[in-house]
Amino acid sequence: MEIVLFFINVAKTNNKLSYNIKLIFRIAQYNQDINLLKLIIKYLDCSTMQRKAYSGNQAHVIDYNASNFNDIYTKIIPFFKKFNLENIKAKDFKDFCEVADLMNNSNHLTPEGILKIITIKARMNNNRKN
Repeated sequence: MEIVLFFINVAKTNNKLSYNIKLIFRIAQYNQDINLLKLIIKYLDCSTMQRKAYSGNQAHVIDYNASNFNDIYTKIIPFFKKFNLENIKAKDFKDFCEVADLMNNSNHLTPEGILKIITIKARMNNNRKN
């Protein structure tokens, strides 16, 4: 099992006109691959690691999660730009970077920027056609 996910969380706030936008990078591995995740955490110097047991197959999985914007923008994105992804995740990464740039320029605070982010999010991960 190897799951690499570039995720964008869009949540409406109590203020009807604003949204909370959060970038999340996640890697999930079976428990026996904990040393790999420890190396990733050490190299990137950010994020958290959490053990989970999923019901059904009772597989023990370790999640590596990063959601701090500064860590994502200054450590994770440069890492993947340096070491290119060569699969369908490369498209998700490109979208993830586009949203990160919008956020870095404070465009996520405007109605137009939020709409653009929602549109980008809608085509990522399981929704991606090609």
